[in-house]
Amino acid sequence: MLRMVTIRNFQVFTMILFFFSSSIFFGCSQNPEQPENTANKSDTIYVYDTIFVVDTVLLLDTLVEIDTLIFYDTLYINDTVLVRLHGVFYIKSGSVISPFLRDAEPIEFLILSTYSADSVDASILVGGDSVPLECIRRTSGVVFRGYWFPDDFSPHEYEINVTLLKHNGDTLASIIDTVKVAMIGVSQVTFINSIPYIYYKSKPGRRDYIVISDTITHWRIGGGNSIVDESGNPLPMPSFWTSVDYPPFKYIGRENYNIPAVYKIGDSVYIEAVVISNESIYVTTGVDTMPVTPPVDTVQLKIPIVLPERIGIYDYNIKFNFFDAKKVKISGSFVTNHVFYNIFSEPVLLDSRAYGGSPPYPWLAVLAYDLQWCNGAMNMREALADLRQALYYDMGLYYSSRNYIHYDGPYTNWERVYLHLGEFLDLENGNHLYCHDMALIFSAFAGNMGIALPELYLGIGFRTYPIRGVGHSGWTTYSWTAHGINSPDSGITVYDAVLNLDGDGDPSSSPHIDWDVIALPLDVYLRTLSPAPPVVRGVYYPYIL
Repeated sequence: MLRMVTIRNFQVFTMILFFFSSSIFFGCSQNPEQPENTANKSDTIYVYDTIFVVDTVLLLDTLVEIDTLIFYDTLYINDTVLVRLHGVFYIKSGSVISPFLRDAEPIEFLILSTYSADSVDASILVGGDSVPLECIRRTSGVVFRGYWFPDDFSPHEYEINVTLLKHNGDTLASIIDTVKVAMIGVSQVTFINSIPYIYYKSKPGRRDYIVISDTITHWRIGGGNSIVDESGNPLPMPSFWTSVDYPPFKYIGRENYNIPAVYKIGDSVYIEAVVISNESIYVTTGVDTMPVTPPVDTVQLKIPIVLPERIGIYDYNIKFNFFDAKKVKISGSFVTNHVFYNIFSEPVLLDSRAYGGSPPYPWLAVLAYDLQWCNGAMNMREALADLRQALYYDMGLYYSSRNYIHYDGPYTNWERVYLHLGEFLDLENGNHLYCHDMALIFSAFAGNMGIALPELYLGIGFRTYPIRGVGHSGWTTYSWTAHGINSPDSGITVYDAVLNLDGDGDPSSSPHIDWDVIALPLDVYLRTLSPAPPVVRGVYYPYIL
């Protein structure tokens, strides 16, 4: 990788180039073509990872600061300045190091000299401690290389004393530089464009609605304003909070926690991060790069991912990289881990707050069921099929009597209907339910992941063919006043999660073959359900309590 070090306000008359390598990058030959006279054209020294192009004699009008420090003697000839370079001191990885970053590597120091290894030596002291140096002989000079990593992680600035020595011990040239140990990390992450969701309990045994909005922090350490403990040691990364019923910060006053974020398939992801740094730096996640003002700053960043085009629960790591004030990459990175609940669309739920119920946000406990059962579904039809089968076969439910709904108005003409979803999740009234319970539960579970699936109210008064209710081993004929099923497309196709029809072609007699009611045309469903098919009398979404 090429690094450009700019000399400002120089008039360069002659540049003699020496290569401290026997090979050239970027497809160059081993004997590169010498550049043309650079007068009035170039003010740049190029420094490669292993190839260094260094001026040995520069005739300058004015000497100003450059990013790479040089050893030089100054001579005055006819009112001009002749600078003779003895070498270049280069901090390859930048002058800021943070031991708090993952995979942070030692700082690499390089001294490049046009003298031969037999005539010159070098030393580097960091904070008074000597840095061991490797001497690398080159045909056109010598390179001294050393590595340094701090023992003390506390923020500190160290003075670097760099010396070129003759072999008799006399100092040929010396310079002073600095290197900084910085405390750099992230203490909070908030997913600012995520979908709000609900924990339906504030702690075990206490039902409440705890809304996690896009302004509530999803990931936090150190109470959100530190990355170290009282002794200055790095804080451990927070473990993922596994309860989907209640949040960590309501149950126990947690300084450190990690809760999920909810997104729609294909969404971009934006975050607000609190960055800790005692130095002025820049932070990036791979898309945006933002300045950070010490000691604590809040920045908004886009994350370089697009969520999968399928629903599910996904792990994702956010990698924060940092640059010093000169925009040199600081070694290492800070990595936070997160869990995303990926749903189809905005939730299709009623706002039930006027009736003492839930805001129109998905319940995390419901999404945990949804996305476990329907994991990987790429379209709503796949998800509804998975969801219906799970409700019918996997939850241990039993068709019997009403337990989890109530309604306003007469039974045959509801004004509105309410689903006690929290009671159902806890099976507070047992596992027995009837058709309207199941239809409204099905509607709520689908609506949580963005699928519109209202109940179709069928009636009034009819007798069924033999059917097999959820949890039943045998086939039974019923006389019903009404029945509840579901449809995602205004009655074109229907789902029934409380019963199986007889699929042998003759529903009136045995043998009986289970026919799962998944996306059946309404007319096929009705004539297989009853010899005197009911009609649709109403369409309902539940108010969730």
